[in-house]
Amino acid sequence: MLLRAENGLAKNAIRPIRKARDEIRLRLMQLTIREKAGESISLL
Repeated sequence: MLLRAENGLAKNAIRPIRKARDEIRLRLMQLTIREKAGESISLL
């Protein structure tokens, strides 16, 4: 019983961290895409 509760708490703690990490990854991807788009625009 106790172990199950602890596992639940651990999962609840990990979930928002994972979500934040995914959001950061998405932002970084968007930034690199924008930079590449900016580079190709400036090359034109």
